[in-house]
Amino acid sequence: MFSSGIGGGGFMIVRNPVPCSSQREKGVSHCAEHFEIDFRETGPSLSNATMYVDNPLSSKFGGLAIGVPGEVKGLEEAWNRFGSKKEGLGWKDLIEPVARIAEEGWIISAELDRRMQVMTRLLGDFLTREPEWAAIFSDKATGELKREGDIMRRTAYAKSLREIGQKGSDVFYHGHMAHSMVHAAQKHGGILLASDLARYSVNVKPALRGDWFGRRVWTTNAPSSGPVLLSSLRMLSHFTDFVRRPMSYDVLSAHRFIEAMKFSSGQRTYLGDPAFLNTAARRKIRQIGGSENESHRLFKKIHDEHTHEIDYYEPLFDVREDHGTMSLSVADADGVACSITSTVNLPFGSQVMDWETGIILNNEMDDSSTPGEPNAFGLWPSPYNYPAPFKRPLSSMAPTIIEKADGSFLLTLGGSGGSRIYGSVLQTLLNLDWGLDLSDAIEHPRLHHQLLPHEISVETGYRQDVLNGLMAKGHNCTLIDINNAVAEIQAVMHVGVGRHAVFHAASDSRKQGVAAAF
Repeated sequence: MFSSGIGGGGFMIVRNPVPCSSQREKGVSHCAEHFEIDFRETGPSLSNATMYVDNPLSSKFGGLAIGVPGEVKGLEEAWNRFGSKKEGLGWKDLIEPVARIAEEGWIISAELDRRMQVMTRLLGDFLTREPEWAAIFSDKATGELKREGDIMRRTAYAKSLREIGQKGSDVFYHGHMAHSMVHAAQKHGGILLASDLARYSVNVKPALRGDWFGRRVWTTNAPSSGPVLLSSLRMLSHFTDFVRRPMSYDVLSAHRFIEAMKFSSGQRTYLGDPAFLNTAARRKIRQIGGSENESHRLFKKIHDEHTHEIDYYEPLFDVREDHGTMSLSVADADGVACSITSTVNLPFGSQVMDWETGIILNNEMDDSSTPGEPNAFGLWPSPYNYPAPFKRPLSSMAPTIIEKADGSFLLTLGGSGGSRIYGSVLQTLLNLDWGLDLSDAIEHPRLHHQLLPHEISVETGYRQDVLNGLMAKGHNCTLIDINNAVAEIQAVMHVGVGRHAVFHAASDSRKQGVAAAF
């Protein structure tokens, strides 16, 4: 609940097991192998490029930080297109179990307890001070914050979920819920309007395709970071021996990986909502996501002996770092697979909860850039990512599906963790190529570099001799506790052939995740 919910939005990629030829036989004129559903939040109609100049913190906390939520529309679109319509699997039936949990209550987990404690230390006691939050998070007898093992209930939220289940998304985007959320946002200084919710729509388009050593890689388009994920894979594929040299044991492979990450971080500064970019900027995004020439040009700039200063990696400008998310990966026996990444951005979003609906509203506008507001390193923000009416902010999300060379399903995976997402997805794929099973590939300590800060962020447990080798090549390394849950991966993999084929699933213990089958 602290990472995502119907007050937020995200991206989904769905594997369609029905070939285009079969779709055309049934009269479908516009078919696609696999689909992306973009239900990213959008800027309210009164958004403008300078809305956070006078008060940069207002992009993080309060009503002005709230983007138009896309979650309900996105999930409904997915169900309408791909959901089973069997008895007992209707839209209402899928929502009811969640509503029942919210109403009857659940036991606070160790992870939720940890996030509540962290947010209280960092931001004060809003969970027990503000009435709408305190009704859920505080112990009625003592007034203190609930702890692990206590029961939590969200009765207003349960009522909202049931109404959405009965009436569909219209009640969220056009009915009394919309007006209630607008009132909550404006009460806290926001500019959200009922007409903004009424106008919201999801974007459905063919998924973005790349290749990785004979396999097909499908991911999401801009404004997600799917294009830079594919760019990183292509750069590394030029090192023909890369998959034979595990970077957790090999300094050179680790160095090459970091250099590719630095170039892809530079490329990420050129991404934005394509609907708001000119022809040259959209062409640049297509080059990042699909140009072999571009990846080869950058590959040639990777030197095995040393690293370089920031400008060498060709960033346009700085962009804000996005924050926490939820990731879910699913596969079934019919060949359908899905990876969804959803978020309210920072833990507990904008810290605005609508009292009537119980909905926690996002602070996704913080993923936009602010003109005239350089970051702590003195770099200026990207004009491609300034706030604008109905514009989708840049995201690091990169839900991904991998197929074998013959097109059969192999793997679906995705991650949470802000700017670390696509690098964590990439390292999981590499770890599988280096012989680790799915769980070990996810659990293995990771490296991360995003140009700024100009250092490698290293999870504890990484081999010291590899880190020493990286520092000898000019890299700065900073350790972080692997248990801090800065990025997490969820995945499902199809292993074996014929009657012996099975699904393996793994959920990252960094966020105390659990895999499940039904």
